[in-house]
Amino acid sequence: MIGVLVTLSGCGRNASAQPGAVRQLDSLRIENDLVKPIVTLTDTNLLQQLFATIYALPQMPEQQACTNERGPHYALTFLEGDQTVVTVRAERDGCRPVKITGESHSRKGTTEFWTQLDQAIYQGTPPAKPDQLAIAYIPYPGQAPQTARIPSAEMAQRLYNAILALPLLPLNKPCGAPATPTYQFVFHTKKVLQKSARIPEILGFSSRR
Repeated sequence: MIGVLVTLSGCGRNASAQPGAVRQLDSLRIENDLVKPIVTLTDTNLLQQLFATIYALPQMPEQQACTNERGPHYALTFLEGDQTVVTVRAERDGCRPVKITGESHSRKGTTEFWTQLDQAIYQGTPPAKPDQLAIAYIPYPGQAPQTARIPSAEMAQRLYNAILALPLLPLNKPCGAPATPTYQFVFHTKKVLQKSARIPEILGFSSRR
């Protein structure tokens, strides 16, 4: 059983695409330095929207104070056919910089940008067909988890579909203290572990993800 954990961030003929330029973009490749599978988005409306949003981002201010947490970094490659239009690096930590290849200064990622990137990753991720499910139950922070394995492919698929059907939680929505106890669900196939979802005990009763 091979597993890859997924958690729910150019050179080319025109690496310096101009802001507002009309491009016949066909696809977007999204790579994450924390998760190896590459997501490919072919929804042209969404990728055109994300492309335009990136070029509308403001420049990162000078002497910007940034936090020191570690988050995922994304490499976004916009393609026109098999040709690279531009590559963008987006870092989901610190000041949330977005770096367009060919530009000397970073831009500042906005809430709109990160929301659209989340949508792109969500839309570009292919549906999974898990064979089994591993569950870790964590009663309280710092306590060792209790684990169980569900070998039923039917039950694993039903729970996987139910999680994906939950609405996305709005970005920057105020939240209370982390819910405890929690469960962590890890879905497996014979080739690759598809998704991992960490959600509170009230799964099935909450309308948020």
